[in-house]
Amino acid sequence: MFKKNNKKIKVLFVLPSLAGGGAQRVVLNLLNYLNPALFDINFLLFVKEGRLISFLPKNIPVMTLHVKKLRYAFPSLIKIIRRSKPDILFSTLGHVNIALILFKFLMPINTALIIREANTPSISLKASKYSLLFRKLYKTFYKYADHVIALSEGIADELIANNNIPPSKVSVIYNPVDVDHIRNSIKDIKRKQYNALHFVCSGRLIKQKGFDRLIKLLPDFPTHAIVSILGEGPDLDFLKNLAKKYNVTDRVNF
Repeated sequence: MFKKNNKKIKVLFVLPSLAGGGAQRVVLNLLNYLNPALFDINFLLFVKEGRLISFLPKNIPVMTLHVKKLRYAFPSLIKIIRRSKPDILFSTLGHVNIALILFKFLMPINTALIIREANTPSISLKASKYSLLFRKLYKTFYKYADHVIALSEGIADELIANNNIPPSKVSVIYNPVDVDHIRNSIKDIKRKQYNALHFVCSGRLIKQKGFDRLIKLLPDFPTHAIVSILGEGPDLDFLKNLAKKYNVTDRVNF
């Protein structure tokens, strides 16, 4: 679809930073594993910072805007897109997705905007300070992206049903996982023995991950059941207080 005259397909990935998160890891996996014989891969960051910087592939050119906020980064971002003329522009964070769609008319005419939605909007947008505004923006503008990648069938169904996106514009691609990197990163395995039914959960400590639901359900589990939650995030104190409220502090490990 994009390849012409046997030239490589030029792809420009856009992220605000490389702060730890699923969206950032997905982009890094794509940067590492897209076939360089087929793709001319380029990467643009608002700021070159974040805990995942060390995972940047050394052979991929990285452009930096040196501006943290989208509203300040956007003029330079559009200028770079117009100058580099990518065949594909790829974005995976909701607020950046919407901004790129809004200003798509300023981009080269042959640049296809592909956005990725990794969250269930009806749930994730509730936690936003501007929930009503973002829901309206999703419903109004997401359909104007050239293609939308959904993380799961459920997200795809919701995007189609609630945001007027034609089904032909939506594809489901599950998160890529670099299994070799994970295995090679394991040094010493330290196991703690439990004579218990042990639930282990991992993720950023935010509402959409549902750790609060698990803690609320724990009193209904057998008394020998315990939970270990691996992660960090703004809801840590809230979850610890919730464990106290439901009298399961001794059964939840953070």
